[in-house]
Amino acid sequence: MTVHPVVADVNRSRLMTGPRPELSRTGQVAVRLLTAAAGRVSSAHPADWPTWQGLFPHLAALLGWLSDYLDPASLASLLDTSAQAADAVRSSGNPAAAEMLARACITAATRLGPDHTASLTARQRLAHAVGDQGRNGEAEAMYRMLLADQERILGGTHDSTFVTRRGLAWSIECQGRHAEAGKIYQQLLSDQERTLGDKHPDTHRTRSSVAWMLGLHGHYIEAEQLVRQILADRRQILGDDHPETLTTRHALGYVLWRQGRYDEAGQLFTRLLVDRQRILGSHHPSTLATSLRLARVLADQRKLPEADRLCRQVLAGRQQILGDEHPDTLNTCSLLARILANQGRITEACHMLSQLLTDRQRVLGDHHPDTQATDRDLRQLILTITNDTAPTAGTTPKP
Repeated sequence: MTVHPVVADVNRSRLMTGPRPELSRTGQVAVRLLTAAAGRVSSAHPADWPTWQGLFPHLAALLGWLSDYLDPASLASLLDTSAQAADAVRSSGNPAAAEMLARACITAATRLGPDHTASLTARQRLAHAVGDQGRNGEAEAMYRMLLADQERILGGTHDSTFVTRRGLAWSIECQGRHAEAGKIYQQLLSDQERTLGDKHPDTHRTRSSVAWMLGLHGHYIEAEQLVRQILADRRQILGDDHPETLTTRHALGYVLWRQGRYDEAGQLFTRLLVDRQRILGSHHPSTLATSLRLARVLADQRKLPEADRLCRQVLAGRQQILGDEHPDTLNTCSLLARILANQGRITEACHMLSQLLTDRQRVLGDHHPDTQATDRDLRQLILTITNDTAPTAGTTPKP
């Protein structure tokens, strides 16, 4: 059903100026309807994301104009459903919408008090959405403050506290502090295995992060063994098409690539790309991530024109979806500059690296590993140009 905005405004005005008991009853019914609709779908399943997108404006509207008039139980129910909606829209590749909804939840939850679980959940969803947009320092600060409150209110081994600890580790990892993040992941995994068990989905997520960190630190054989074990478990428990199963396949391709097994990695990423396009869509951030990994493999196989084309597609998609300054967009520029240099287009590569260095210094800071890597790459290219153009004895410099 579609209602004209003027009709909706008139109905709201009538409710706001009518007897308060009628407004409260109407609000309770509206919340129950939305809760019932949300109860039939999952925020984790891509097939259900369109339903959540349809519920999203209704939830935002109730949070915006009716939440002040709901009884505490109805408000808590509305906030819980809205948190699930924030998860769904974030998972579907729209963290900006998730941030907007989470901020509305935080505002509405003030009536319940800062220690209410709905308030804590809203703050957690906000940190997730902010981190997904590349604002990792801001997300880290949110996670740290939230974690202190959750440990005081819920305890250190509560499921939601565990989720925040993993989010904190992720935000630290994204800032290049890998050793610090790795320690948090390892301690969290130990606590989850003891509290939740080996087969719990949250334990699997943390174990996957530990495997990823092993790969980052060069322990490729150990990482591959762990990722294959996680993949077998996720296929058995979640199925082949679940987004987390797809994520594990991506991690496996990464550790194969880091071992120099380019043919295996290329075949894996090619199949995974087809599956992610089918399940998540061509423009989903995870699909673009797999496209970029495939471009890296193609570049290492010296299939440079194909790698160039694919990398430019990813860059255009990330610029449109994430913006020019998102770390993932900057990573794409880094790979494209490397591909240009390998094609002998040194001047183009230098221009791109120069701009990338400026952007990474502004967004990530001078001490981030990615910033330092860009600085090294640029210096090396400049040295290459200097050596190529330097005159030898008895020759005249070229203009």
